[in-house]
Amino acid sequence: MHSDIINVLVMFLKSNAVFATPVVHLTLLICLCQLQSTGPPNSAWLSS
Repeated sequence: MHSDIINVLVMFLKSNAVFATPVVHLTLLICLCQLQSTGPPNSAWLSS
């Protein structure tokens, strides 16, 4: 499911390259961190 979300975001960035600003990149990074925090392997690493 997470891969589908990432694919949609990548498609959006490719189709809207003008809006691919650092702010968008930061937002994507935060979203990815939140997705990973729900997974078992990365939760301990993010909470440290």
